[in-house]
Amino acid sequence: MQFIRRHDLTPHTRIDIVRLAWLNQGIYGKMTQIAQEYHISRTLLYQLLWTANLQLTTLFSAHKPHVQAPQPLLEPLILLLRLEGKCSIPSLTSILQYCQYQPNSVGHLSERFHIYGAALPSTLAMAEHQEVFYLSDEIFARHQPILVTIEAQSTAILKIQLASDRSAETWKAHFDDLGDHRFPQHRHGLRSWPWPRCGLSSSLPRRTMGV
Repeated sequence: MQFIRRHDLTPHTRIDIVRLAWLNQGIYGKMTQIAQEYHISRTLLYQLLWTANLQLTTLFSAHKPHVQAPQPLLEPLILLLRLEGKCSIPSLTSILQYCQYQPNSVGHLSERFHIYGAALPSTLAMAEHQEVFYLSDEIFARHQPILVTIEAQSTAILKIQLASDRSAETWKAHFDDLGDHRFPQHRHGLRSWPWPRCGLSSSLPRRTMGV
């Protein structure tokens, strides 16, 4: 199931929802009516009620909450867990919920990672020319090719590209862009068995080695 954060549910709108829910507690069918009116689930409605009750209880409590050590910043933490810990997004949600981080929903994390990915360039850039050994391959996402070139020793991704096709012209543009980013094409490796019939093989010089 895909979760989408509703930007139209502003804080004032959420306060109105909670106020209506409080006023109509105990009246049969009212919670369903409120949920339908705002196009939300009953689960979200009860979550808003629970959160509001918790905040008001803390606010008007005679006992002040104990001061705790500040938690690590959320965004560096989720990036470390995702990239270094190789955690899936559902696993990240479980970890954040256990550590009482907010927000921690699958939809919010997916949206954050989408923003991070959109901000990153698809090609690594260097300040000066670097002679590297390319390894190139094709992977597919929903039948659409993704062209990937990495550096053989470090396995650093030099360029990753969602392409419309995998023709020789597309691969040549892929390698030309690497050259523009100071990774000139000198030596190259690719899997030999499937490639003689594809655009990648046609776009490479004869000195390319099959691996």
